[in-house]
Amino acid sequence: MSKHTRRGEPGSEDYRLEVGTVGAGRVHLPESGLVDEDAYAIASILRNNITIEEIQLRRNKIGDDGARAIASILAENCSLKFIDLRENRISTMGTKAIADALGRSERIKKVFVHPGGKIEAFGVSPSSSSFDVDDSSFFTSICLVDVRDNHAPPKS
Repeated sequence: MSKHTRRGEPGSEDYRLEVGTVGAGRVHLPESGLVDEDAYAIASILRNNITIEEIQLRRNKIGDDGARAIASILAENCSLKFIDLRENRISTMGTKAIADALGRSERIKKVFVHPGGKIEAFGVSPSSSSFDVDDSSFFTSICLVDVRDNHAPPKS
């Protein structure tokens, strides 16, 4: 069971998001009305956290700015294995930002953006003592980001 408390309005000086999670290694906030500012707060919380492996943010109102906030931690955070951003407001620009950030991570060797909106990052299996970086048989899935079913609002 998870809870979150939002104080103030996003963008105001008194804005603050407090995230409480129950369950090892998870932030679970689906259908919570979260917006881009909340994604920045979550990214800030996760920046130095190595115990969180899963972020569930399905069916919120997170757009490209929020996707970029989450992307900013992917190049450096080694613990995240699954991020669910389905049914938000992320366009192809936000999806590209996430894929690019994963590609900059030292732990990632290949990034695939699957048709339909899954981004899968592969790295070298720890059990491989010697390997050829071009031989994909030694790769294992390191992180999966699901951005399917997003509908970015039209630009005004």
